[in-house]
Amino acid sequence: MVKSKGFSQNNFMDMTKLEVALYEYIRHYNEWD
Repeated sequence: MVKSKGFSQNNFMDMTKLEVALYEYIRHYNEWD
């Protein structure tokens, strides 16, 4: 999975997008709490 260079820039961007999406999901979910 991880190549010699470790995380590539694209993988890092994907991770960031997932974190942002998760944050947005939790934030919207909490609004309905």
